[in-house]
Amino acid sequence: MAKAKKTKTTKAVSEVKAPELPEVSRFAPLFVDDIARRAIQKQLDPDETDAIVRLYNAVMHSPMPKTCSNCVSDAYFELYNLWKRDEQHFEDLYNCQYRLRGGVLLQAFGDKSKNCTNKNLTNELAEYHLRFNPGCRKLFERIPE
Repeated sequence: MAKAKKTKTTKAVSEVKAPELPEVSRFAPLFVDDIARRAIQKQLDPDETDAIVRLYNAVMHSPMPKTCSNCVSDAYFELYNLWKRDEQHFEDLYNCQYRLRGGVLLQAFGDKSKNCTNKNLTNELAEYHLRFNPGCRKLFERIPE
């Protein structure tokens, strides 16, 4: 019994497409191992500390707490974990143009994924609540034109 000969199929070099490189987030330079290590050791540069405070305020929509000696490290890793979990959601939080009044919780009964506070408010969530309940407009501190 003769063995069947295996043949290889090859593609011309012009047919092979190079893999697309993933798009790098603009926040990626802040979330590198070197900065994480220095955040743990409390050895951040003043510029890095300022960048973390500003980014925390923008993403979390509230001032960064400054009640302890490692608040900047805590804020950094809170941002880092949020960014690692979902970069697109991180961008959505950063770019949110809406702001709720202090202590407000918007609830969508029957859909817990639509509940929001300033900590998870995105443009999409704010517009959802304004569309389905125009009366909640008074609960917003800032609404874009």
